[in-house]
Amino acid sequence: MDEKTQCIRSSIIEMQGIRFRYGFDDERKEPNTLEFSTRIMRGECVLVTGPSGGGKSTLLRLINGLIPHYNEGIVEGEISIHASDKTFSPTTAPLWETGQYISNVFQNPNTQFFTTNVTSELAFPLENQAQPPAIIRNRIVGATHELGVQSLLGRSLFKLSGGERQAVATTGAYIQNPTVYLFDEPTSNLDSQSIEIFRQLLEKIKAQGATIVIAEHRFYFLKDLVDRVLIVDQTIAADMDSRDFFTMDDDARLGFGLRQLCEQTVSRKIPTFQISTSTGTFLSSSDVGVLAVTDTSGTDIQSKESLISAGKDMPAEANVLTSLEGAPSTNLLVDCAPGGLILKDFSFLLPTKKSRVKIPRLAFNRGKVTVIRGRNGIGKTTLIRTMCGLRKKFSGEILLDSQHITRRELLRSTHLVMQDVNRQLFTNSVFSELILGSNKSQSVDSKAEYALDRFNLSAVRNHHPLALSGGQKQRLVIAASMVLEREIYIFDEPTSGLDGKHLQSVADALTELASNGKIVIVVTHDDELTNLCADIIYELV
Repeated sequence: MDEKTQCIRSSIIEMQGIRFRYGFDDERKEPNTLEFSTRIMRGECVLVTGPSGGGKSTLLRLINGLIPHYNEGIVEGEISIHASDKTFSPTTAPLWETGQYISNVFQNPNTQFFTTNVTSELAFPLENQAQPPAIIRNRIVGATHELGVQSLLGRSLFKLSGGERQAVATTGAYIQNPTVYLFDEPTSNLDSQSIEIFRQLLEKIKAQGATIVIAEHRFYFLKDLVDRVLIVDQTIAADMDSRDFFTMDDDARLGFGLRQLCEQTVSRKIPTFQISTSTGTFLSSSDVGVLAVTDTSGTDIQSKESLISAGKDMPAEANVLTSLEGAPSTNLLVDCAPGGLILKDFSFLLPTKKSRVKIPRLAFNRGKVTVIRGRNGIGKTTLIRTMCGLRKKFSGEILLDSQHITRRELLRSTHLVMQDVNRQLFTNSVFSELILGSNKSQSVDSKAEYALDRFNLSAVRNHHPLALSGGQKQRLVIAASMVLEREIYIFDEPTSGLDGKHLQSVADALTELASNGKIVIVVTHDDELTNLCADIIYELV
């Protein structure tokens, strides 16, 4: 047997001479045309990365058969899946047959849900396989306990956080016990604890001999797990083993437009306040029971005693009255800046309606980028949706520049970029999306042109927004927010699906908005983004 034949037989995914173009016009030169050849071996864990819009999701859709069965286009070349009992091509085999061997977790989990609650969603693929009810129940119980998501069973999918939905999608793939797993940005909305759970899942399925292909922009949790890395930018720009990838120098990394290769932690130079969602008090993040407040050099500027004695010489944008853990509700952050958004005696129910978040007083100052952090499901998204007027049921008062503001006025003053950006795309072209909601004028067109260039969207200005990659959609809704004139800008996980280059451009945009006197609030698990632009951090606990 020659070496080529042996290599093909030991591979599970064979892709040779692939050329793919969306649409049917053979002469059209699309920026997302993808050309490459590669093999993925049995039991390999392969990381696929590269710039946003470079073709990572397209590569995965060629493997699982969504191209050309769902995403129409012209496919040239040969794709073969060598399963244990048969060899087939996902481009010609029906999707149901390919689905018996390949499970998927998409970048936006909402696009793969078919039911309304978690338990039914996990049962759905097994019911399609005609599995007996007893086996379905046992698999659901076993998989949810192994992945630590049993508390989600029975809950409505519509009331889950973005990270919780991603966990359900991952469990739905795991429960099918496939031969090949495809993950598209699976950690984009996950906190560090959920990422660690996901990593343990990957270790488990890899140990079982499954083949894993994972498209990601965050890498640190994959360092000792992946065997090989493909960097995709309209072709396979690099194919290297894991050790070479994770020892790449910064010049090479930046040349590929990638994020940091190691785990990022939030800088101690950024003032960070832990807030109890049950009492609204500011809790200690240190062992001595005192809130750590630092200046721009990262040096503690207050001792335990001086904090207790009225908090002298605090940062200009904030003051702490007392900060001993367990202090009464007067333990509040007091705004000292002249303008901003203030919540007073603010209270709202979480979607589960089992707990209420209470915030006696909280300030978001003009000219500052305020980051809100916290574990998945703690109430970050619910908080910002309530703050911007999208949720009616809350108690308390909202002040803008020291003046009471009604819910309707709040809606007119705020622009929210949601986690699921597909919900905010309404027109039939990228340029039209940028000017939607603005008064038609030459200055608006000029702002839109600037936004196209700044967020690297000029090449797709006439494309339909829903035809863009996940990262391009994310950049589009952020670019559209820059064109609008609002007083309050709220961003919910704005860097999911973004590479290193565009992560920096988003951080610069947030900083620019703040420098123009706007109120900028960012909900994120992305420590790299936080370090680039945050002026203050509120961490919900």
